[in-house]
Amino acid sequence: MIKRFAIVYILVALVAALITTIMQVQPALFFIELLVDDRGKFPMTFTFLLTVFVLLLPLLLMMVIIRLTTKQTPLPDLTGKTGVLVRRERLLANGFYTDNIMVNGEKKATVSNGKTAFVELEPGSYKLFVKGATTATPVMDIALTSGQRVKLKTGYRPDGLKTSQFLETDLA
Repeated sequence: MIKRFAIVYILVALVAALITTIMQVQPALFFIELLVDDRGKFPMTFTFLLTVFVLLLPLLLMMVIIRLTTKQTPLPDLTGKTGVLVRRERLLANGFYTDNIMVNGEKKATVSNGKTAFVELEPGSYKLFVKGATTATPVMDIALTSGQRVKLKTGYRPDGLKTSQFLETDLA
């Protein structure tokens, strides 16, 4: 919800800055009068960029406040639990989508951009993969014993003109 609001706000700010710069009205008029030279000309690109920055200041302030006030939910105590801990790298590519953690072909959990999810499993052998919006990781065979936790890392890597998804053991 906040990401969609931010994208719409940025687009509106860009359009508003363009219109006010072309029509030479406030808030761009302030920068035009400040930057006009003795021939009556002003740098339109710089005026546009300054206007965009001023229009985006409320959004930047709001994002900083949201970032400082939101709590990171810590993982629950995993002592003695058997399962798989999947950490998704924080990336811009496919950042809006949540990935599904699939165990033996069935969805067990979801993991968002930059987050970690724990899937509690019984001891045994499993086929695990992570399914994104348009791609999926290769299937990984894991065998768990009682009390064992396997740490995995998933994300996206550039692969030519597209991105491919990966799932690998997390050593961090």
